[in-house]
Amino acid sequence: MGFLRNTQLEILRILRENEGIFVSGAALAERFAISRPGVWKHIQKLKEMGYDIVSLSRRGYKLIGSPDSLTLEQIVPDLTTRWLGHA
Repeated sequence: MGFLRNTQLEILRILRENEGIFVSGAALAERFAISRPGVWKHIQKLKEMGYDIVSLSRRGYKLIGSPDSLTLEQIVPDLTTRWLGHA
């Protein structure tokens, strides 16, 4: 399992914040100033890493499950320390 790039981390954060709700691919593309196929590529990378993401035409993407193991991407956003535990 590899590390996620900043855009992938941000897409994952947005999907988590909107748990149970579809997030528009067009909105993600606009937010990150990338194409919709670019968003799709980031979603594919997240899927390869074990994130269960549903995509529906004209609806967008929805996170429905995370990998069954702790990853850096799951831990770092919730850290409140200044230096301990940071990569």
